[in-house]
Amino acid sequence: MGRKRKSPHMKEKQASPEKEVNEMEAMEASNLSVKELREMAIRWMKRKEDKFNNMCKNQEEMKKNQEEMKNDFTAIKNSIESINSRLEESEDRLRKGLNPSELEDKVGKNTQAEKLLEKKN
Repeated sequence: MGRKRKSPHMKEKQASPEKEVNEMEAMEASNLSVKELREMAIRWMKRKEDKFNNMCKNQEEMKKNQEEMKNDFTAIKNSIESINSRLEESEDRLRKGLNPSELEDKVGKNTQAEKLLEKKN
C-alpha cells in the first residue's frame, strides 16, 4: 500500500476553509432573489451590530473594574502611608529621650488610672 499524494488542488481546499465558505456563499447568493439578499445582508449586519454592542459593554465593565481597582489601590496606599507615619512618630519620640522602660512605666500608669476610674464609676 503506497501513500496517496495530495494534489495541489486538495491542499488549497484544506488550507483555506474560509475561502471555500466564501465561494459557496457567493454561489448561493447568485441564486437568491434581491429580497433574499437584502434579508441575508440585514441578518449579517445585525449579528455584527450585536457583536459590537457586546464589545462596548465589555469595555465599559473593564473601565468600571479598573476604576474600582484604582480606588482600592489608593486606599491601600493611604493605609500604608498612615502606618508609616505612626511608626516615624514613635521613632521620633524614642529618639527624643524616652527609652522603652519609660514607655512601659507610662503604659502601667495609664492602666492604673483606668482601674481607678472604673472603681469610681
